[in-house]
Amino acid sequence: MDLSGHCLCGAVSYTVTVEEPPTVAVCHCRNCQRQSGSVLSLVVAVPPAAVCWSGTLASYNDLAESGATVERRFCGKCGSPLASFPAATPATAWLKAGTLDQLHDLIPHIEVWRKSAVSWLKIDPPIASLDRQG
Repeated sequence: MDLSGHCLCGAVSYTVTVEEPPTVAVCHCRNCQRQSGSVLSLVVAVPPAAVCWSGTLASYNDLAESGATVERRFCGKCGSPLASFPAATPATAWLKAGTLDQLHDLIPHIEVWRKSAVSWLKIDPPIASLDRQG
């Protein structure tokens, strides 16, 4: 499966080639809410080595509730968040789905940090749900 995407201004783009359809998750953690400027973040799990970046990424090291580091990469020009790299899952890059060209092909499989979700948000049909991550 081939995926591609870019930031809002187009200064950073990427392509991904994976054999299996990637895991798609809804994250409700407070840090993803703040980074995305929304009540949730739709993310796509891919191996970091499968992502080919073009352009210059900026990064910010965030701390998860667990205390583990999460490297958040974004476009230094327009600020679009592009991917998160949690130390807790080093074999996974979490691409921000809104930056993908294939957004409409993605269906979430799981939602994490449901305990931080806004009360009025319901995913239909319901998917697997964890109050926290893993």
